[in-house]
Amino acid sequence: MIKLSASILPDLVQPLEDFFCEALSPWSIVHPRPEDEVTLHGYFEDEEIGRDAWAELRQEFSDLPEDPTCETVRDEDWMESYKHHLRPWSYGRLQWVPEWERETFESPDDSAVVYLDSGLAFGTGSHETTRLCAQALVEFEKEKGSGGSVIDAGCGSGILALSAVKLGFADVHAFDNDPEAVRVTRENAEANSEEKGLSIVEAGIEEGMTDRTCDLLLANIQSNILNIYAEELVNGVRESGWLALSGILAHEAEKVAEVFQAAANKIWGEKLNPTIRRDGEWSLVLFQRA
Repeated sequence: MIKLSASILPDLVQPLEDFFCEALSPWSIVHPRPEDEVTLHGYFEDEEIGRDAWAELRQEFSDLPEDPTCETVRDEDWMESYKHHLRPWSYGRLQWVPEWERETFESPDDSAVVYLDSGLAFGTGSHETTRLCAQALVEFEKEKGSGGSVIDAGCGSGILALSAVKLGFADVHAFDNDPEAVRVTRENAEANSEEKGLSIVEAGIEEGMTDRTCDLLLANIQSNILNIYAEELVNGVRESGWLALSGILAHEAEKVAEVFQAAANKIWGEKLNPTIRRDGEWSLVLFQRA
């Protein structure tokens, strides 16, 4: 296993986190204390793959250093780094548990447990936006039951879709335009023995939402993409359904709410006041149809 590392400018932290947000990514940002330097780490199977990935990242962020340091790490060290990164998390009866704690973690009998693959730096539920969406999912199930359908738009590693299945939803549709995300979602579904009732396809928002409606739509996607496809997403929510939008920085929430309010008024003929929730620098915009 190869580890690439580079010190980065503090101004790059937020753009990089936004770029990495719930993507299937080998990168992680280490920023222990405000006075410490910020380091970007990436883990790869070999140096050539790592160097190619760094070059691609520099195409998006030209201020990154040209030449990161490269070192060989033992697989055991790599796995330990992720064990420190991942911790069990719960909300209501939903539990997210790292795979290596499968045999030792104790949870209540009625818990809906999703086991997380430790080999994913992102898409593991560690990001605030994923948790905000999961909270909306749990609240929807508690209020309306699990008889409806769920769409996970931009599913990443499939954690939200798998959580819906674990909570008892029998009609769950997940899609992502990244083939790697689709592959990993399928692997995670198999690892959790939860393939029944879950459809997983490679598609963008326009294709993924074609001829589809649901009772709960979860879209954990960057705000600029959400705004472009506001009408497609709004059109996919049934009467009395919920639309939960995240991947949104706190300062972007009002704008996203405004764009989707306009789309809702146009398509549903309803003027709805969304709820905006925040977790750190991130937010969720929630529409609840009557």
